[in-house]
Amino acid sequence: GLIPEGVKGRVFNNWQKITLQDYFDFPFPEVYGLDFGFNDPTALIGRKIHKSNLYAHEYLYEVGLTNRDLAEKFEALGISKRSLIIADSANPKDIEDLKVNYGYNIKAATKGKDSIINGIKKIKEYQTHVTSCSKNFWYEAQNYTYQLDQFDKPTDNPVDKNNHCMDPLRYTVYEKKKRFRAYA
Repeated sequence: GLIPEGVKGRVFNNWQKITLQDYFDFPFPEVYGLDFGFNDPTALIGRKIHKSNLYAHEYLYEVGLTNRDLAEKFEALGISKRSLIIADSANPKDIEDLKVNYGYNIKAATKGKDSIINGIKKIKEYQTHVTSCSKNFWYEAQNYTYQLDQFDKPTDNPVDKNNHCMDPLRYTVYEKKKRFRAYA
C-alpha cells in the first residue's frame, strides 16, 4: 500500500508496505541505524539494499532508555556485536560507551553541510519498502514534511520533527555511498 495523500509538503510519498517475513527473507546484508533519544524516542531501524530497492524495518522506538537498556534491547533483538550500527554523531559519548563497554560495532554517522538534504535525495533514489508492522516509521513517513515558504510551497528543508526513524534511515543510506561499501 502507498502512503495516503493529504499532508502538504510530505518528504516521502512513494513508499510501499512489505511483510516482516519478506523483510527477513531478503538475503541482503542488514545495516542498522540508531537515533539516540531520552525524552524523545530512541529509534533503531534496520535496512537492506538491493539494486534500486531499499528495505527497512523499525526495531525499537522507545523513550527513557539508558545505554545499558539499549545494549540489553540489542541482545534481546538478536543484533550481533559484529553488525554495523550507524548512530547519530551528536552523541559521541553514547557511541563510545556502546562500543567500548558493550562491544557493539557502532560508528558515528557522517554529518555536515547539506547532509540532511543529501541523505533525503539518496533515499529518494530507491524504491523504499517498509515493514507494515513498523507503526512509528509509517506515522513519521506520513508526517515528515518540508518547511513551507510564504506562498505555502515546500522548501528543500525538512521540519525537524517526525524524524526519529527517518534520521537513522538517512544515516545508513548516506553512509553507503561514503565509507562503508564493504558492508552494503
